[in-house]
Amino acid sequence: MTYTHSNLTTSKLLAIALFALLAITLFLYSSGLHSPFILDDTPNLSSMGQHERLGIWHDLALYILNSNTGPTGRPISLASFYINDSSWSGAVAADFKYTNLMLHLLNGVLLFWLSMKLAALTSLTDKAKAGLAFGATALWLLHPMQVNTVLYVVQRMTELSALFTLTGLLFYLHGRKQLATSPVKAWASLVLGVGCSLLLAMLSKENGILLVVYILVVEYFLLRPLNASAAPGLIKPLLLMVWLPFAALAFFLLFVVTQTKNYAERPFTLEERLLSETRVLWDYIANILLPRLNGNTLFHDDFVTSTSWLTPHTTLPAVLGIILLILIPFLIRKSQPVTAFAIAWFLGGHLLESTTIALELYFEHRNYLPLYGFAFAIAYYLLLGIQHLPKLQMVFKATFVVYLLLLAGITFHNAQRWTNPTEMALSWLEQHPRSQRTLEMVESLVGEHLAPEVRQNLQTQLKQSSLDSNTSSYLIIKKLIDECQTASITPQHLETALTELQTAGYVDVASELYANLAAQWTEHQCQQQLTANNMLKFSHDLQQIAGLQKGHMPYLLAYWQAQIQLTQGNLEETMQHMEAAYALRPDVDLMLLQATYLASAGLVEQAINKLAQAEHDLCNHWRSCLILKVRQPDIDNMKAVLEQRLQQEIKVTKHEQAKLVDYPARQE
Repeated sequence: MTYTHSNLTTSKLLAIALFALLAITLFLYSSGLHSPFILDDTPNLSSMGQHERLGIWHDLALYILNSNTGPTGRPISLASFYINDSSWSGAVAADFKYTNLMLHLLNGVLLFWLSMKLAALTSLTDKAKAGLAFGATALWLLHPMQVNTVLYVVQRMTELSALFTLTGLLFYLHGRKQLATSPVKAWASLVLGVGCSLLLAMLSKENGILLVVYILVVEYFLLRPLNASAAPGLIKPLLLMVWLPFAALAFFLLFVVTQTKNYAERPFTLEERLLSETRVLWDYIANILLPRLNGNTLFHDDFVTSTSWLTPHTTLPAVLGIILLILIPFLIRKSQPVTAFAIAWFLGGHLLESTTIALELYFEHRNYLPLYGFAFAIAYYLLLGIQHLPKLQMVFKATFVVYLLLLAGITFHNAQRWTNPTEMALSWLEQHPRSQRTLEMVESLVGEHLAPEVRQNLQTQLKQSSLDSNTSSYLIIKKLIDECQTASITPQHLETALTELQTAGYVDVASELYANLAAQWTEHQCQQQLTANNMLKFSHDLQQIAGLQKGHMPYLLAYWQAQIQLTQGNLEETMQHMEAAYALRPDVDLMLLQATYLASAGLVEQAINKLAQAEHDLCNHWRSCLILKVRQPDIDNMKAVLEQRLQQEIKVTKHEQAKLVDYPARQE
């Protein structure tokens, strides 16, 4: 290929423009880097370094193996957190967020590369093609909907999944192009490149499987309509690496996750979810095209569920609109391929998280990659307008610049707001006054600092929200914690709470709150107000409420009853509850704890026997067997200490017996 002076100049200008865009993005997010960890960051990161005594690699392995982040375990994402720190103790949020931002910029570079390849197929001039790649990348990088993904540490999983998805797309386009001239290299790119990218994307987050959907969208809604003819040899790799995984995904979405049991702990049915998601998708589209001036929020748990085709009244139009939106790409893919591509890319990007899987209804981070289709289309039609209507080119350019400035301004404002979680939570509350999670966040952050009447109003809102969503168990137990902390709790408060909990809806955080209450009591925060019998009776009666025996609640009830009994020196009752907890969740730490309790009571041989059960109890599947293998040094160390102690006890016993035998002999 011959490069002219003009081509080289354009390439240099484009490189400078891309570098400037990345620098601007870095500046817009820079203030948000100094924000703290929030919400799910702590439960997902707090076990880092928990086993560092075993060495960094053992600790990393256990951190990954013990995670409960999804069907794949997301090991790539979890391992990436160790780039920033190997221990939660002393971890600095800014370091983690900086890495997130670097991944966002890297994804921007990959999107620019992808856009250059896709733009090359259009009928635009060479200069306009470069502008299309730059414009689409700028819209994607600067869009305010990305802020909560970039600055929320645990959403690195979304970024990494997107990174490997984009890598897979680039491998696909490269291999597709090489098929006619270098079939071996092409197969390597299409099979190894796409295959490895698919695997890495899925091990970062499950929606990495959507790589195959994006490939189909690019192939059938953009490449072929734009006359990028496929070599005859493309059929086999396309079938092997794309259509077969897509068929598996379709089967999973249609037949596996649609079972009724998967919706048992959701406040909506499968039909209600599908109806609601049509309205959610339209809300996403509106926010992509016209971002909210007051920014975006993390929580949308107040989104009204569609309980029928006519309730709320926007459901039927939304359903009909989505059906039409699904049909449009197929109808116009030859006449308007870019529009067809944009719509299909967006819908394809939501195929996993916005359809039949029993996930929460609304999260904006689900648009991290799907919004690219609209960014590409906006930039394309702007440049097409400039190319065909040169007299209006200044109007088109000015409109685009103003739009970009609007996006950048909102992004900058959102990033700044992250530095003050209290202000951020209050602004979210203004947008979603009935969001229980936002109300909970405000209450936990600033509740005690609010004026009494303001806090009372906040708690009233929170109570009403929890009643509407049937999750009032949170508030009831949270109130007990507050009363324990202020030493105003009484046994009657526990009885009243139990009565209210009989009809309260379960929410996952309720079990954590019970554990917090029990932990506070064992740490002597309100032992003068409540006796051990009060706490044990409350825990026992709580176990009898069938509607609350979900999630971690049964395990935590058993575990904390053991801890309460331990404070009273009741070994037998302690071990009974520990056995109940162990039966619900076999765990190395629980086994070691049981052995410790037995040994402290002088039952060393029983403690050793307990440790001997490790392989039988804790090696039930590959993950638990690996955990046991990594933790074996802990078990062996304790076993060695106990065996040494047992031998000493045996020696002492024999010595005492010898003295008893020897004493009469000396008397003679």
